[in-house]
Amino acid sequence: MDKSGHPESVKERNRRAIVAAAGELASTRGMGNFTVAELADAAGTSRRSIFNHFHTADSAVYAYLTSLIEDLIDQIEDIFDDIDSVDDFLTQLGEALNSDLSFRYLGHVTEVLSTDPRHMNTLSWSSQIIEESSEILDRVLRTYVPSLNPVDGVFLAHAIISAIQTAQSIWAHGTLVDSGSRSHWEALNKRALDNVRHGFADRT
Repeated sequence: MDKSGHPESVKERNRRAIVAAAGELASTRGMGNFTVAELADAAGTSRRSIFNHFHTADSAVYAYLTSLIEDLIDQIEDIFDDIDSVDDFLTQLGEALNSDLSFRYLGHVTEVLSTDPRHMNTLSWSSQIIEESSEILDRVLRTYVPSLNPVDGVFLAHAIISAIQTAQSIWAHGTLVDSGSRSHWEALNKRALDNVRHGFADRT
């Protein structure tokens, strides 16, 4: 069954198996360290089937990472409650970012991406995710904080996503004693949103 409750087709099952296998291989071996043939073997399918869905093995990895981000965003959207200001929004978002679920999902995505030695494709994928996530945040802000100027809402949404992405990059590549720890994760997310808050919290 798919998410809507309809029977899953063979094509859909194959794609799901490929994406899952790509995620497992990227998690254990790193991006760029396995071939399409190895991906097909891990997914229990053929190379032809891989190319029916994805241009490269990396494309399947990005599909896996995208599914994690989308699932996390869906769950974060569901927790917002009684928001009437940008400050409330940032406070609840900060709590969501430091939840066990966010730490597991975003931490995993960050660690997988950190294994990519080429970066260009990752930058393209990240830009797409940033744009999509910013649009979602802008929509949430317009719903909960209608007094916020629409143009400022777009700036704020992009600022939030950029700040979070930067925090995750520092967490993954930092050189401080507690780099990579849960406490470092929480401190960086708080700092990222505090920096955004100082620029936007008084505009409503």
